[in-house]
Amino acid sequence: MTWHRAPATGLDWHIRVLCKGESVRRAELGIFEEKDCTFVSTHEDTTIRRTISTSDVRVSNNAFGCSPALTRPNCNKNLCYHLKFRTLDASINHLKPSSREASRLMLSSIAEIPTKWNALLMQWGQFIAHDISKTTMLNNQICASCLPEGGTCFPVMLSRLDPTFGRFLCLPVARSSPVCGSGEDNNVRQQYNENIAFIDASMVYGSSHRDQFVFRQGAFMKTNVLRSRVFPPVDNNQNIIAGDDRANIFVGLAALHTLFVREHNRIALLLQKVNPHWDHDRIYLETRRIVGAVIQKITYEDYLPRLFGKKFDELIGKYKGYNPKVDPSIFVSF
Repeated sequence: MTWHRAPATGLDWHIRVLCKGESVRRAELGIFEEKDCTFVSTHEDTTIRRTISTSDVRVSNNAFGCSPALTRPNCNKNLCYHLKFRTLDASINHLKPSSREASRLMLSSIAEIPTKWNALLMQWGQFIAHDISKTTMLNNQICASCLPEGGTCFPVMLSRLDPTFGRFLCLPVARSSPVCGSGEDNNVRQQYNENIAFIDASMVYGSSHRDQFVFRQGAFMKTNVLRSRVFPPVDNNQNIIAGDDRANIFVGLAALHTLFVREHNRIALLLQKVNPHWDHDRIYLETRRIVGAVIQKITYEDYLPRLFGKKFDELIGKYKGYNPKVDPSIFVSF
């Protein structure tokens, strides 16, 4: 049997340890290094891992038409062992740093930030993301323990060297609510999208029939006039009320929501003057179609070409018409 040394870069990583199986003194402080491993076993503990043979797979296929599932390995187990050796079945190789540590080191560059495009490029992307996707989040109260809690939480472990969050053990993150039956066995975890996956200005108008009664006033959008300026309506906490409840997380988002509420009312007023025989429903719905088309135009003709640059024609290309065979749902990774 031949053992292989792990990459040297893996030895420099600081890893949070929450596994009781490693009796490492410094792990109590949240730091795990190679020197903490005073004794490294040359045998991996696989007591909780299910292993199957080729014969097992063939028998299962003949009997049930499918292969048995393997138990996913616990990557927090045998950390001292994994610092020294690669596993024979290739699992748990290349222990990675936390996502916070990776982003902190990558974004700490002192290089100049390109100024060709301003912050609106980023802001439009977030605005559109809120149009096409929204996941229901699980309760994050139990995530303060920095444990996975049965798949409910996805804690981002922190390093004591982190200048901003070094005094904390983790950034508690609650996972999105899964679709029932997904995420179990070999089923890929799926999320329920509360919004419509099409670019249709749902972040302005909402994604359900009853939403319109919250924002709509006849053919127009409800507004709040402040010092002779028109803004979206606000709730008791002075947060603007919009088709998407994330409109208040950043001033740039609030500005875009304000812009398109005003634009709706401007277009609706013009349609009302040109078509006095139209009722409120017709004016409202036609205006919504126009606003949705404007947002699509900005996205595909202004935003995406600047985002992709010269690769836009290769990745997106010209519009070839509606294709009913294309699945419009959002990728899970997004």
